[in-house]
Amino acid sequence: MKAIFFICFIIIFKFCCSLNIKSTKESIVYQYDLDEDYYSKWSFALTGLELEFNCVNSSVVRTCSIPMDELMAKKLHGVTSSCLYYARYNSNICDVQINPKKTPTPIVEPEFRPPTKGGNVLIQGYYLVIGASSFIISPNEELVILSKLQSKETDATNLTVSYSGGCGPKTFLWLNNKNYTFNHASPSIQSLSVNDSLVLINGDNFCNVKEMVDIFMDEIKVEKQSIELVDHEIIKLNFNQQYCKSVEIKIVSGGLVSNVFKKEFKPNPIKINTVPSDIGGIIIIEGQRLSSSIKSTPLVKIGNYSCIVISSTINTIECNIKPVPKGSILKDLIVSISIDGIKNDNKLLFSFDTPFISDILITQGIIKINGNCLGTNSSTQIYIDDVLQTNITINVNEKQTILLFQPSIQIKKSKLYLKNEIKSNEVILDSSFYGKFSESYISVDGQLVNYTLYNINQVNYNKIPIIEFLNNITISGIDIKNSTEYSTRTYSFQIPNGCGRKEFFISIGDQGFRSELYYGTPKIRNCSIGINQMIVCNGDFRSYVELYMLGDIKIQFSNSEIKDDIPDKPIKFQGDYFSFPLKAEYGPSEISLQVCKELSIPLKVDISPKLESVDSSPEFNINGGTVVISGQNFVNDTTIDTNVYCFSNQKQYDCLFSNYTTILCNLDTTGPYNQECILKFNNQTNKNISISFIAPVVLGSSMISKPSLGGIISIYGKEFYDAIDMVSIGKNQCTNATFVNSTCITCIINTITNKINVNGGSGNPSESISLKQLVNVTINGKSGSNILSIYEKENEIEIEIDKQYNQTKNGSDITSVGTNSKNSAQNDNNNNDTRSKIIMGVILGIVSIILLSISLYFYRGKEYIEVYKLNKKESDKVNEYRRVHNVYYSKEATIYYDELDIRITNLTNFLNNINNNNNNNKNNNNDNNDNNNNNNNNNNNNNNNNNNNNNNDYNNNDNNNNNNNNNNNNDNNNNNNDNNDNNDNNNNNNNNNNNNSNNNNNNDNNDNNNNNNNDNNDNNNNNDNNNNNNNNNNNNNNNNNNNNNNNNNNNEE
Repeated sequence: MKAIFFICFIIIFKFCCSLNIKSTKESIVYQYDLDEDYYSKWSFALTGLELEFNCVNSSVVRTCSIPMDELMAKKLHGVTSSCLYYARYNSNICDVQINPKKTPTPIVEPEFRPPTKGGNVLIQGYYLVIGASSFIISPNEELVILSKLQSKETDATNLTVSYSGGCGPKTFLWLNNKNYTFNHASPSIQSLSVNDSLVLINGDNFCNVKEMVDIFMDEIKVEKQSIELVDHEIIKLNFNQQYCKSVEIKIVSGGLVSNVFKKEFKPNPIKINTVPSDIGGIIIIEGQRLSSSIKSTPLVKIGNYSCIVISSTINTIECNIKPVPKGSILKDLIVSISIDGIKNDNKLLFSFDTPFISDILITQGIIKINGNCLGTNSSTQIYIDDVLQTNITINVNEKQTILLFQPSIQIKKSKLYLKNEIKSNEVILDSSFYGKFSESYISVDGQLVNYTLYNINQVNYNKIPIIEFLNNITISGIDIKNSTEYSTRTYSFQIPNGCGRKEFFISIGDQGFRSELYYGTPKIRNCSIGINQMIVCNGDFRSYVELYMLGDIKIQFSNSEIKDDIPDKPIKFQGDYFSFPLKAEYGPSEISLQVCKELSIPLKVDISPKLESVDSSPEFNINGGTVVISGQNFVNDTTIDTNVYCFSNQKQYDCLFSNYTTILCNLDTTGPYNQECILKFNNQTNKNISISFIAPVVLGSSMISKPSLGGIISIYGKEFYDAIDMVSIGKNQCTNATFVNSTCITCIINTITNKINVNGGSGNPSESISLKQLVNVTINGKSGSNILSIYEKENEIEIEIDKQYNQTKNGSDITSVGTNSKNSAQNDNNNNDTRSKIIMGVILGIVSIILLSISLYFYRGKEYIEVYKLNKKESDKVNEYRRVHNVYYSKEATIYYDELDIRITNLTNFLNNINNNNNNNKNNNNDNNDNNNNNNNNNNNNNNNNNNNNNNDYNNNDNNNNNNNNNNNNDNNNNNNDNNDNNDNNNNNNNNNNNNSNNNNNNDNNDNNNNNNNDNNDNNNNNDNNNNNNNNNNNNNNNNNNNNNNNNNNNEE
């Protein structure tokens, strides 16, 4: 017997120690050692299923397998037996019960996810009940199989079990000591409802253990203490969503996350006041979630009428509704609120014109009723204990929110209501005991005031009155004993600082009543638009700056509260003024300060754009011009509807905002014909504008070299148009006038008729053509003229100078010679004449030098000295004249003297060069650079001091530095700039570094001039191609009437 038991033990031990068991939906595979006993067959008697193993041996193990399919898997239940092959004995033993430890591991498919509340649950898979009749869930929970395993029809792959429910992961313990962990179905939110602050969440699989449930609102975890109830299908929690918004809600239960449920927490209006239909007013809506978390403005509609929101909090909305047309529906209008696109779904109704008493106080012995739609002074009736009060005066404010009256008799606990076609609600009134402040208002800084109580009961005569505010601050009164009547006593109270209206309860002994005190509001003296488009209001606001900083003061203007929403233009509130930025939507309105919801006395302010003046007859130039609009209260948007329309070119010109008093309209319309236009200002005001154009301006001209023949002349100036009526020179008409451009016209001089007599040298009269003529240009009926040098004559300079010299020598007053130089127009035209004279002087100098060179080449010595002496004598003559006669010369005379000095200097240089055996004059004439720097500085004087400093170093390079400091008040240098429209073929080099270059230019007037315009200074470089002339001309104009001509010639002979 022991031997048999030992043998069985060995067999079972070896069988239990097989290498491996692998089960899939396609097969069951066992692996054994070669000497190990193994299953050869399984039998399921109930279903009649016989499964034979196919075993294959390798050198190491024996592999036995059974193929499997779904049909076979369904029959794997009921009583199971096996045939076990004993390898040692090489024989099968059947009807052996399958060892539970050697059963294949069940395959659960799909995943087992029972609901958290439990119940009859289906479990599916393969090999679930081979050798088993129930399931065990760790640690020791039995899961009863409800399917009848002893029935042949039972499907072993689909079994119903009874599950008690739970939360979080759980584990099946299989017979072969393997396990399977599962979790429950994920929580699912199906609906959510809100009732005040109670939120009800309905769904499935919420679990019933609070500690294993987490609720998230917009990813923010709700505190556990807010959760009132957690069950598998419902959750209750206290959650006060203050703002109207859409919230994303999810639940995490047993580690499983629910779906995301979006819930709109909608605005919930509960209570609303009423306003008169004929004047409108402020509507106050009370409720929940009446504002947005992103500070957006709610949209409110009362029926079909918009109510413009003034302010909103989570519990109130204040909006302003305008008067409604007569005949409109006034009752039972639906209140609709939309915040960020979320609308209320509850039904709150509104009716106009329904009187409502919200509060009643006794202030200064006067009954004050607060409410809405309180009627008017004439229409409202007051009933006390159902008796109409007739001998009283009623005062109702404009908004019908406050009603004041003084009762004719003492009222003790009486019923009061109003009637204004519609009866109001009823309130209880007792006015037998009341009081009055000695001041009509209290300073916001606080102050000591007297308060008189009336109708004090005898038992309270010696009691101390106490004022108690709503914030529990109490103040005891001090009896000032100013009355011998004990029923009326006056007490002093130290009222603390504050603002607005403060309700209080005053009591003395067993008597008491509710009242209020009024803190004063500031007075706005005046308002105007200041710099930077700010509305500035002045007044004494020193006591209110701190209140503004605390946010207790709001600026009310243009029917709205001013918002501080422009970063670069903030609202400023100082002790003597406050300011805020002007906006386009503002119009004429009343401005007031709301101090703790109490409005100051309003001040009317008109800031609408006002047109004061506009130049109705502007004069434009050839480039157009600007129409200037002057007025008040201009802003950027004023120009949106402001423009000028011109009929000639049918063009509309927009206008530009300059400042709050100026708008500019730039018009590029051109002449010469007048333009008729119309100004539209701010889309309402039309002004006719007649535009004219500047007359032509004559500045200069070319010259005629042979007056007897006439010729073509070019006239330079500006404001020229191709509509030339006539050009005249002197008394002669200049024919064939041709428009070249806006600064140049040409015409032909045919005959000469205007002549004058000019005395020649030594007093002998000679006849000469007048150099200067009145040049007149007429374009489109408008003329412009100037006296210009028109004709050239070779000996004219000498004649004019000799004439002046002789007149001076004979005692004549030649100061009149310089008078013409004071004429701006004449001096502007002397440049052309001067250039001609300089050219002639240069030509004479060159001819003289050539002749002297030839003469010196043959005669040398004495001849040189004689020539020098002659020129020196002439120079001394001029210097002596300048020293003795301290007079103002004409520009022609000054030029002549300067040219004379130049000729003398040229001759001197030539002689010195010859004496120094310098025979390279001819080569140096072309190689040396004449550097001419002309600096013109205007000192606003009329006197010219000419200092000519000639320093000759007898080298081959001539440096000509001309520093001309000219007074331009009366001396106008005729500079034809504007892009050199005179077209004299001058090379204009606008550089400050062009001082060392030789510029030889031949223009139409044979002027070899290089004009270097350095920093708006005209530098005239006259290159004579001579023998290196060093000419330094410093012309300084000082504030005197003396012409000092100093010639310093430092010549090394």
